[in-house]
Amino acid sequence: MKERESAGFAWLESELLAKCGVRACFSSRGGGYSASPYAALNLGLHVGDDEIAVLNNRLDYWSALELDPDSPVGARQVHGSRVMVVTRNDRGRGAASWTHALAGTDGLITLDRGVPVFGLAADCHLVALAAPEGGGVAVLHAGWRGLLGGIIDRGVGLLAGLVWKKPRDLVAFVGPGLGEGRFEVRGDFEAALAKAWGADALKEFVRGDGSRRLFRYEAAVRRALESAGIPVGNVECAGECTATRSDRYYSHRASGGTTGRMSMTVWIP
Repeated sequence: MKERESAGFAWLESELLAKCGVRACFSSRGGGYSASPYAALNLGLHVGDDEIAVLNNRLDYWSALELDPDSPVGARQVHGSRVMVVTRNDRGRGAASWTHALAGTDGLITLDRGVPVFGLAADCHLVALAAPEGGGVAVLHAGWRGLLGGIIDRGVGLLAGLVWKKPRDLVAFVGPGLGEGRFEVRGDFEAALAKAWGADALKEFVRGDGSRRLFRYEAAVRRALESAGIPVGNVECAGECTATRSDRYYSHRASGGTTGRMSMTVWIP
C-alpha cells in the first residue's frame, strides 16, 4: 500500500492489486469542497451534504485518479450481502445520482475495462478484490451485518467463478475501518456473531470484560477472506482506524452519526 497525492487530493492505493494490473484507491477526507461537518472530500450523496459540493468532489477526485468521472458504478448500500455483476452497459450508474445507483446492493463485480466500481463507508471496511492479469475486480462493503451474512464469501466465489480461477488466485485490499479499540458491541451483536460463525468466534473476535466488549473487526474481515479461500499472503490491509484518525477519515461513531463518506474505487485500466 502506498499513499498518493494529486491535484490536492490524497488517497491510499494498493500495491498488491497493482501487480494484477488493477488500481484500487481509498479516499481520505482532504481536498474537497464540502463544509463542516462533512469537510472536505465527502463522496456520499445520501448523508445530507450539499449535492453540488458532493458532485464537484466526485468530479475532481475521480479526475485526479485519471478516471472519466462519468464512468464509475455505485450502489445504494443496505448493509447486506447482495453482490451484482456490472458491465459497460452500467457505466455511470450512481456516479452523479444516488437514485440511479444499483438498489439494495453491497458488492459490485466487473470484468470490463474502463468500468470503475466504488463503495462508500465511514467506519465499515471496504474490500477490493482482483483476479490475475486484470481479469476482473470487485468492491465489497463489508459492514458487520454483511460480513456475518457472507458478503465476502459470496464476492470471492462469484469473482473467482467468473474468471475461471480458484479463490486462492485472487488478491484483496482491505481499507481503513473501525479499530477494535473503538468497536464496542452489545449482547445482540455477540448473539448474531455466534449464530453466524459459531460460539468459538466470540472467543476469537470479541475481547474485554462484561461491561465493555470490543470487536476485532479487521481480524474478522481477514478471517472471512481466508475462509473464502484467499491466502493470508494475498491480503493487504491499510491497518488504520477511522475513528482514531477522524482527522484523516470520516467516522460515523466518532462524529456521533453526522459525517461524510470515503470511497474505495476499483478498476481495470
